[in-house]
Amino acid sequence: MSAPETILQRIKSHLAFFIIIVIIFIMDVILAVIDPMFPPWPVIETTYTLFCFSIQGCALLYIIGGFLIVRWIKTGKSNTATLCWGLAFCAYGFLLIGLIMQALHLPWADMTQPGIFFIYRNVMIIWAALMYNGIMRIITQNKKWVLYPTILILVSGYSIFIVGLSLTSIEHMMYAFLYSIWIPVCILIVYLFWMHGRMMQIKSSKILTIGFLMLTVTYVAWSSTHATYNYYIIYALFNIANTFILIGFVILPYETRIKQLESEK
Repeated sequence: MSAPETILQRIKSHLAFFIIIVIIFIMDVILAVIDPMFPPWPVIETTYTLFCFSIQGCALLYIIGGFLIVRWIKTGKSNTATLCWGLAFCAYGFLLIGLIMQALHLPWADMTQPGIFFIYRNVMIIWAALMYNGIMRIITQNKKWVLYPTILILVSGYSIFIVGLSLTSIEHMMYAFLYSIWIPVCILIVYLFWMHGRMMQIKSSKILTIGFLMLTVTYVAWSSTHATYNYYIIYALFNIANTFILIGFVILPYETRIKQLESEK
């Protein structure tokens, strides 16, 4: 068989790919000639940074949550920890939806108002409770250590939100919540994934450790950055952190399976 025939056969077997490449090339030429310029979007003229970062963050959170829930279903709905984590990230995504709408200046997403702030931010309490619940299901069989602290996180979290938003400012309420609940839970997650990675000798747990550590840092820095442009630097770090978390969760089941197979030899 001649070389030209081999090349043609290969092109034919991957015809869809080459057609897409040709279409993209044609579009590139047309756009270079026409040089179109879309008009600005006035509604986000001052909030486009928040808008863009929020879309990225929202997509990451729902991809993480969706992946974990699908993983839970495909593995026979046996690993409740995976379901807890999936629901946690899907709930957290609701906050990012609120930030997208806030960037669009929609009145029902104005989080400078305590009531609206509560509606979108209370999902952080749910995230902390579900993440704790999931991680404790893996490391202990004692249901008391799983159930009671989960309830405590929910009750204390909502108490801080309700009392704080009623009696003080949003900022001081968030300081109390972050440093008494959110950050300690994140540090626990970081520590347990690090220990799991050392014990099992798997990279995915170490990647998750990096991701959750970066996530913790973003909220440690919230108090000193949320009122300035530095907030967007931290927001970028938040999205990078969730990228690490996504990679870690995707790799984790495969590395775990490999370790199981190796132990059976």
